[in-house]
Amino acid sequence: ELIEGSYAMPVAGSEMTQLWPIRGYDAVAREQLDMANLLYAKVSFDQATGRLTMPQMTVACISYASPKPPPKEEVARRAQELVSAWKS
Repeated sequence: ELIEGSYAMPVAGSEMTQLWPIRGYDAVAREQLDMANLLYAKVSFDQATGRLTMPQMTVACISYASPKPPPKEEVARRAQELVSAWKS
């Protein structure tokens, strides 16, 4: 199984993380951890998962993280540009 995760961010914070699977991943889910570390009692992170289906394969995922993100629409637009530009 393939598992790729984003940076952990405080649940109540203004930070933003996002994963966009390009190739090899089936799903992205947001997970939450309680008592994660000494700084933050609760954090969340994105996790992309997929299955290994061949002995050799290419996987790709765009990962974004920012403590002061621009509007979500702008981030999503740029991510879509990068996904469209991916060369298989």
